[in-house]
Amino acid sequence: AAGPGTLLGALLAEPLRRRLGLGRVLVGSAVVTGLGGLTFAFAGGPGWLAVVVLAVAWFVLATSSIYDVQALTLRQVLAPEALRGRVNATMVLAFWGPMPIGALLGGVLGQVVGLRAVIVLGALGTASAALWIVLSPLRGMSEPLVET
Repeated sequence: AAGPGTLLGALLAEPLRRRLGLGRVLVGSAVVTGLGGLTFAFAGGPGWLAVVVLAVAWFVLATSSIYDVQALTLRQVLAPEALRGRVNATMVLAFWGPMPIGALLGGVLGQVVGLRAVIVLGALGTASAALWIVLSPLRGMSEPLVET
């Protein structure tokens, strides 16, 4: 599901931004990505449910890709040219750096409280990250600020 979903999201990112505005697309894609992760807690059971979870995974990966394109665009527009490499490197470190610790913590919690509970907790944590965007001035932004 990752390949087609991510590719579809990358292709839709620009048309969606033009139609809905940067702020709405950032907020919507962040919320959908976070809440969509809740469906993974329901994986298993009848075959039709597995198909639904796979379809939602495809959709979540598409919205995640849409978010990534918009966020990178915003960083590139707002960061001074001389600092863009550092800004993007910092974002990569902030995003990927804690993942091994989170994976270890998730594995330990999965053993203690169960895998479904940890998946729900992780999805809610991801969805709560959207609050920073929802509560910021970005939600009303229609276009990135471009120097002319």
